[in-house]
Amino acid sequence: MTSNARRAGNVDPFCLSIRQSDNPGYLGFESAHEELGITISYWENEEAITAWKAQAEHLIAQQSGREAWYASYVVRVCKVERAYGFEKRI
Repeated sequence: MTSNARRAGNVDPFCLSIRQSDNPGYLGFESAHEELGITISYWENEEAITAWKAQAEHLIAQQSGREAWYASYVVRVCKVERAYGFEKRI
């Protein structure tokens, strides 16, 4: 899970790059942005996350984010113990 403060006028580069992900173990992501951006990516296991973080393309995107897109960010690695929800059917 990443929370971030983007610099004015910039889209979230993580969202752009993760959409194109064909990494083993990648399951998907969710993202919401206003003043504070929150992006959650889902992976099969921690090994898949580690492999993705070590890829040259990700390292380049991470550096670009620091230099051009983000004013700040925090990464949290979390384990989903359970998930449930509600969807009203019309």
